[in-house]
Amino acid sequence: ALLRRGVDAPRGPLPPYRYQALEVDFGARRARLNGAEVSLTRREFEVLAYFARNAGKVMLHRQVLQAVWGGNYGDEADYVWTYVQRIRRKIEPDRGTPCYLLTEAGVGYHMPLPDAGATPQPSAPTAA
Repeated sequence: ALLRRGVDAPRGPLPPYRYQALEVDFGARRARLNGAEVSLTRREFEVLAYFARNAGKVMLHRQVLQAVWGGNYGDEADYVWTYVQRIRRKIEPDRGTPCYLLTEAGVGYHMPLPDAGATPQPSAPTAA
């Protein structure tokens, strides 16, 4: 297993994804919206976490299927569509104009990049 790891393999748990009122905590396998836990099935969380880990990139249906369901999947785009709809029902304030899980028509889906400063940064010294 160690040989399969790339030199860029992440060390330790990923910091939570935070965008507006949504937080995806990869280590705890939980999502929160406005501070309240979102009730997600295991598969719903896996789909949401995959998009959050790849925030800012449009993910093809095939990529999502193979990452979440396994390498034998690739043509079942309706699986992805169904789970995106389920997740949107739980996290989007207005499913008609989603802000967290966005559609790239004819291609796939993506999530916005995390908010700037979402990961705690050391404070810069201030000039007196």
